[in-house]
Amino acid sequence: MTCAKTRRSRATFGHPLGSLYPRTDEYLKKYSRRNLNPIVIHTPKVYIKPPVPRERGAFNHRDIDFVNQNGYEMIHSHPKKLPTHAWRYVEKDDYGKVPRYLIRFNEEFKEKQKRVNADGPKRQGIGTEPNTRRLEEWEKKELIEGLKKKWQEVNTTYQKTTVTLDTWAKKARKERFEDQLMEIERDIQTLSRRVVLVVDNGKSTSSGSYSSGKRRHLVSHW
Repeated sequence: MTCAKTRRSRATFGHPLGSLYPRTDEYLKKYSRRNLNPIVIHTPKVYIKPPVPRERGAFNHRDIDFVNQNGYEMIHSHPKKLPTHAWRYVEKDDYGKVPRYLIRFNEEFKEKQKRVNADGPKRQGIGTEPNTRRLEEWEKKELIEGLKKKWQEVNTTYQKTTVTLDTWAKKARKERFEDQLMEIERDIQTLSRRVVLVVDNGKSTSSGSYSSGKRRHLVSHW
C-alpha cells in the first residue's frame, strides 16, 4: 500500500517506513571537492632581533695586565668627599647614651612594681591575721630539709609493709603511710614558693625540725 505524502495521510499513519533513513548512494565521493581552492593568507615575516652579520670583523686584541692596572688605580685613588650637609651622629650630645624615654619608662615600671609589691598582700587579705610574718629563706631551707628527712623515714617504713592486703588493718596502715607521704610532699611544694607567710602558734627553739614546721600555720604564698 502506497501512502500519499499529504498532511492527512501523515496525521493518520506518519511517514512511510524507511523514508527517513539516509540513502546509501549519497555519500562524499573521492575527488568531489578538488575544485575548491583553499584560501592561504601570506603574512610578512617580522624579525624581532636584527639578523646575525655574515661577515666577521677583526678582533682588536690588547695586551693589558688587568691585575697591575687595578692595583695602580687603587693606589692612586682618593676617597670620596662627603657632602657638607651630612650629619655625623658621633658628634651629637646624646650619642651613646640611654634615650630619655627608656629612662622614664624604667622609672615608671619600678614605681609600679613597688606599689604592686606593697599593695598585693593587702588586696588579697594577706598579713591581716595576728602574729603573721614572712618566713625567712634560711627557715624555709631548714624546714624543707627536715621534711625531706621525715619523708625518707616514712617511705622506708612504707616500703617494708606487706604487699598482700588480706586484712582491714593492713589496708588502713598502707593508706595512712600514703596520706603522710602526700602531706609531706604538699608541704615541701608550698615552702618552695617565693614568699611564704605563716602564723606562729608558739615559740620553738629548733626551727629546722619537722615538729617546728608543723607548729607554724601557713597563711598564704605567692
